[in-house]
Amino acid sequence: MKEHVHIAVFCRPLIAGEVKTRLILRFGVQGAAMLYEQLVVRTLATVRAACEAINTVEEMSASASLWVAGDYTHVSIEKWSQQFSIPAFAQSDNDLGKKMIDCLERCSARAQRVLLIGTDCPGFTVETLQCAAQALHTVSPWVFVPALDGGYVLVGTRAPQRQPFNDIAWGTDQVMAQTRNALDANAIAYTLLAPER
Repeated sequence: MKEHVHIAVFCRPLIAGEVKTRLILRFGVQGAAMLYEQLVVRTLATVRAACEAINTVEEMSASASLWVAGDYTHVSIEKWSQQFSIPAFAQSDNDLGKKMIDCLERCSARAQRVLLIGTDCPGFTVETLQCAAQALHTVSPWVFVPALDGGYVLVGTRAPQRQPFNDIAWGTDQVMAQTRNALDANAIAYTLLAPER
């Protein structure tokens, strides 16, 4: 029987002045918004291609969804949802860790393996997503792609648990280290893939 892989993508509506705010001083409000849209479109194109590639593997099938912080009915979300044939859902109203575990648990209701990514990593490739999905099948119940800034750009699981998301200093360079400490303290196996920017 085929195992289903689901790729969830965290994003925000395209609202100038509310996305890529740290880049506004350098690129201006509209420039930052344009950059954000390019990142989202590139991410969703990569996700769609990854789903198509995974669907060619005999033992796996794949699908994807958008998880939106803010108005998930915004015109930009509807545009991306239609363009890439990906349904959109609202993120829960919690801190980042609770948002992520909520998404992973909900997606796990219909998929054996769930990958969760954001839109800030232009280095993502189809191969990265395939490797992460495969790691969940052959190696361990959790997989991460660390970021060079000390966080991570992908988390995947086939056995959602809340421990990896508890008491993490989100937005700092300690996120991956603290997550690994939580996993180790609870004897939860995991795989780390090659870091991405």
